Amino acid sequence: MAGKKYKTGFVLGGGGARGFAHLGLIEALAERGVVPDIFAGVSAGAIVAVYLAAGYSPKEAFKLLKNKGLLSYTKVQWPTDGLLSLEGLRSGLVNNIMFENLEDLPTPVHVGVSNMNSGKIEYYSNGKLCDWVIASSSIPVLFSPQKINGKIYADGGLLNNLPSEAIAELCENVIGINISPIHQEDVLDSLLKIATRTFQISVDVTANQGKALCDLYIEPQGISEIELLDTKSADKTYDIGYQAGIEIPEESLKRFL
Repeated sequence: MAGKKYKTGFVLGGGGARGFAHLGLIEALAERGVVPDIFAGVSAGAIVAVYLAAGYSPKEAFKLLKNKGLLSYTKVQWPTDGLLSLEGLRSGLVNNIMFENLEDLPTPVHVGVSNMNSGKIEYYSNGKLCDWVIASSSIPVLFSPQKINGKIYADGGLLNNLPSEAIAELCENVIGINISPIHQEDVLDSLLKIATRTFQISVDVTANQGKALCDLYIEPQGISEIELLDTKSADKTYDIGYQAGIEIPEESLKRFL
């Protein structure tokens, strides 16, 4: 471990509105003296990461994202490549984060995106912050993919929903937070529900790739109760994360202090 650039890296998985749990959990860890030196994230995890890396506390970021919606989206009347648009999320990033590029953030962030042309995961820690975060959050079918530098990019969770590999070699310790465990779903009665369910099933497998690289892996109990697009349960979701953070045994946190 000697010689690595950062002491502790936080890896934040995707999961739509479940991302509020990241904020609660990170608040609890901060209260216990565990703070990140670097982030890696996909989808909702990337959104949370850039807000925190920009200097907002978890509570401040929660207030902003709750008011606007973690995945602030609008319906597209005549969809061609996505049922919904993430322009609301883009405006929130532009208005709230005063850093244009990822490399300008005070705390480093590596954002995972799925290159739809090559079929491979890619990680970016520089370049236009809004472009890469929006791309990383663009769940296929639900949201339109993003064209950047002539390539088509979509949600990073499609190929790796817990992107520990992005920073594992840079950190002495890695904490991974998975907010997308698979769960029983009895009602699938709309195109939107079928699309979200299809995505959840696919990313559940990819999260296992990153789990093996974590020194501490956290999967908040009860998080599967929250629907992917349920921004109305923000307070409950935050509390689920916070509870998970305060229940971690003291012994498990010693190496991060």
